[in-house]
Amino acid sequence: MDPTLYRTSSGRRSSRKWRFFFLLLAIVCGATIGVYCWDKYVPSNKHEKPDFGGLAKPIFYAGKMMERPAIGEKESLKLPLDTVKEHLDPNVTYESASKSIIITTQNKVVRLGTSQLTVMVNEKPFNLRFPAVEQDHIQYLPIDPLKSLYGAESRESDETGAVLLFKEGDTIHWLKAALYPDKPDKTIPLRRDPSIKAPIYADLRQGESVILWGEEGNGTMFSSPTGTSVTSRRISSPRTGMK
Repeated sequence: MDPTLYRTSSGRRSSRKWRFFFLLLAIVCGATIGVYCWDKYVPSNKHEKPDFGGLAKPIFYAGKMMERPAIGEKESLKLPLDTVKEHLDPNVTYESASKSIIITTQNKVVRLGTSQLTVMVNEKPFNLRFPAVEQDHIQYLPIDPLKSLYGAESRESDETGAVLLFKEGDTIHWLKAALYPDKPDKTIPLRRDPSIKAPIYADLRQGESVILWGEEGNGTMFSSPTGTSVTSRRISSPRTGMK
């Protein structure tokens, strides 16, 4: 056999191996870059419903979820006694002998018997629309007297049942979702965490207002070419009733 022919055939096979190697390397590198870009820059479209730890009617104060949920809804909403003590008045007490909740303010002493619509305000009877109740050994206070005595305010979500609690002196910050004039049908994802990979809790309409508890991350959820607007309102509820 001609040695020159052998060397030529061997060189061609070696050249083909190198070409295959570099092609494979290019494919691997391209796939790696593609996966990296997808993971870093492509937002997740996964939707997820908040479960609130299994609570049907969770209470939030200053963005923090309380241990116990509320019961009732709308005008009949009731808050657990420990939530009232923690965030509205630590001096509210429960008298087990009379099964009464006692509230003492600067100029009033209010005694609410559980399951009773008539309460005593400075030893005078006063009728409530909804009574205090005891459920599973937990006392719950109706929202109306809490509004009257402490200037409390609550906001309730029809979709999730979540209750947002505010007290007099708190400031509510409202944030409007981004506007895209050239894309009027575009929605803005409200995500679980400040990451484009976090699941979406809700799709907001452009200009829709949401309550802002604080800021985390880079705030890209609500950034837009036209910017966003933040408005604030200080809680100063009228003290009505229970006079």
